[in-house]
Amino acid sequence: MLTLFELQKKFTENLKNQDMEIYSFIQHNKHMSPKKQLAIYQDSILSAMQQALTRIYPVCKKLVGEAFFNYIINHYIIIHPSFSPDLNNYGAGFSEYLKDIETMATLCYLADVANFEWSWHSLYQQITDKKFDFDKLRFYENQAKNIIFKLPRSAILLQSIYPIYHIFLINQKENEDDQSIFLQPNQQYFYIIWRNDLGRQISSLNKVEWIILTWMQDKLSLGEMSEKLMDLNHEINLNIIIPQMICCGFIVDIAINN
Repeated sequence: MLTLFELQKKFTENLKNQDMEIYSFIQHNKHMSPKKQLAIYQDSILSAMQQALTRIYPVCKKLVGEAFFNYIINHYIIIHPSFSPDLNNYGAGFSEYLKDIETMATLCYLADVANFEWSWHSLYQQITDKKFDFDKLRFYENQAKNIIFKLPRSAILLQSIYPIYHIFLINQKENEDDQSIFLQPNQQYFYIIWRNDLGRQISSLNKVEWIILTWMQDKLSLGEMSEKLMDLNHEINLNIIIPQMICCGFIVDIAINN
């Protein structure tokens, strides 16, 4: 006999595979066949997943139009059904799925916009960090080269060759400005998004700032980052840029690399 979890999983997998065996677990009655009984729940589950994806990806929906968006998400749901009752975590792979759709070539930036929307949505469930402790920094000033700077636990670093944040902004419901999108050749865009006490935050970065923050995520010490900057021939003064990052909220804590 199947456990409840196994039966629930089999039920959900039936959305994709249409396994006839599932009908044997449904009690017959004179009013409705097992197939029709199952269809009621299938429709309910499908609707819940459709609503979740529509809520998370409103800009993608606006860019491709409601009809085509519904077609896309219905196919995505069949291939990637949710096995969790928490649909807040459903749809993480949607941007990768969009990359494989050939008809999306005319909207080359759609997958990157989807990745941005997922990242932006994921901040809702992230915890906030305490404000930076400058006394702690002063305490370790004699070990400056070994200091590791910590980004907010919610921080996500994004990069794209498309202006995804601009695309996101001009496609908000309240926007009444020009919605034209101009793609510049050989351009790169860098962002950090995170959550603090004031809510979700985003800041555009230049390439060097983005590189430094990726090093911090990789737990490189101040000394190691200084050496890497020398190797890159960048005349960046970390003694200036790091306090600026702290003030902007990009850095919330430090530790010592032993």
